[in-house]
Amino acid sequence: MESELKWPTFAIVVFLSGILGYATLTRGHDWGDDFASYIMQAQSIAEGSPAKFIEENRFTIERSVNEEGIGPVAYPWGTPLLLAPVYKRFGLNLLALKVPNLLFYFLFLALIAVFFSKRHPPVDALLMMFLFAFNPRMLLSLDDVLSDLPFLFFSTTTLLLIGRVFIARRPFISPLADSLLLGTLFAATCFIRLTGVLLVLTAAGAQVLSGLQRLPVNETAGSGISNRIRSVVSSLRIRGIKNLSIDVLSYVAFIGLTGIWFHIFPHQEAGQVPDLAPMSPLKFYWHLHYYLDLPADFFDGSFHPNVIYGITLPFLLVGVVKRARDDYHILVYACLTVLFYLFLPFTGGLRYVFPLLPFYIHFVFVGLRWYCQALGGRWTRIIQNLSGCLWAVVIFYFLHFTVSHALDNIRAQRKVSSGPFAETSQAMFSFVRGKTSEDSVIVFFKPRAMRMLTHRRSIRLESSTYLSRGDYLCVYLQDGGYVQIPDREVQELARAGKLKPVYANSDFRLYQILDLGSKSVASELRG
Repeated sequence: MESELKWPTFAIVVFLSGILGYATLTRGHDWGDDFASYIMQAQSIAEGSPAKFIEENRFTIERSVNEEGIGPVAYPWGTPLLLAPVYKRFGLNLLALKVPNLLFYFLFLALIAVFFSKRHPPVDALLMMFLFAFNPRMLLSLDDVLSDLPFLFFSTTTLLLIGRVFIARRPFISPLADSLLLGTLFAATCFIRLTGVLLVLTAAGAQVLSGLQRLPVNETAGSGISNRIRSVVSSLRIRGIKNLSIDVLSYVAFIGLTGIWFHIFPHQEAGQVPDLAPMSPLKFYWHLHYYLDLPADFFDGSFHPNVIYGITLPFLLVGVVKRARDDYHILVYACLTVLFYLFLPFTGGLRYVFPLLPFYIHFVFVGLRWYCQALGGRWTRIIQNLSGCLWAVVIFYFLHFTVSHALDNIRAQRKVSSGPFAETSQAMFSFVRGKTSEDSVIVFFKPRAMRMLTHRRSIRLESSTYLSRGDYLCVYLQDGGYVQIPDREVQELARAGKLKPVYANSDFRLYQILDLGSKSVASELRG
């Protein structure tokens, strides 16, 4: 690819990806329930009532009884803050609330276009762009109102700036401005997701390693600890107080901006870090196996994703070795991220490792290029052609899947057949809003969605033991209705006259909870 055609070609790819991404957006949402919390937090910002949201969501979290848990009382306020202007202008318009996802993915693609083009030949860089621009898993994530894509953009930006400022020692604007920018990005990533603190640790580790690499070499001083300490002191003296102050300014800015965030928004419960208690060796092994296999999901929509992932692994290892000296900050961040998720009590799917995927592909292409060059002769051309054909087939499958999905979505007028915005769900929510009192408590398997769409307090229960905490029980009848009171218990209570059917459609049954012998408990909880 000629140099003058490179950037226009990248721009066209990003533009086409944006069109395709917009075509995949629906007017509904799945039953994830986290999205409802983000939207209600955005609503509270738009209406100036974050404290009221905390109070209402605390009721849902603390009164629910189930092993899985629901989530924190509040997520970090960064994503809701991004959504708040959209909510203020368009209200509960799901299509509008998903546009920020599209914007941040658009910016992410532009960012990695620069990253890939500076480290890979033009044809390789274009293939890598195609893998992200038309990736089904990435594009389908645009339809989820979550923090994944804003965090992907900000974390990628932060990591690339760490590499430029601390590793390559090439100013982006100026040393002072770069430190302030990094501190702002540290705060932004943590404001969106608390795992952003891993980027702060990555930057600190990169500075230490970069400083050790640049220690003055004294051939006659020896290698003892005391001599190494003298070398460090000498290096610090040479750099001077001014340069050292600039180095730590990013952390000062980070702490200052985080303090402002804590002052403005309720933070006592925001984005609680899950319990990282020691787990059994068997469960740790299962988590390790899970996350080692997880990148295969990046190739979903293509043929035999696990086979393609397996083919990339040898090249990934070679690429890591070859780029370790220049990209060790990326490796530090990847290790910290994986270690953190290994010790979580739950697994989160591919979206948890979105920020690592551009660098996974980067290392794979580095390793593949080195392998082709190492073979030499006609084998170089043969392997290059074979790998090019493999990537072309993968990209063809990606395009076929995403284009087909987008066309089906447009033909369906962006309507969804399941989830809280399906017709049957909206009919049930409408009944709850119109036929129940405002102080009613609804037992439902997705309580935050129930509260967002009905303005009724809601809790989740997986046993009838605590059913007196609610006034109504809503049962979802389809396969996705997990973490509910078992149907056997519901039917027994209905036959015993403890539950009175008040509404039903093909997807839901709504019961009024009658006297269970402890309604005073429900009254106490409402208070």
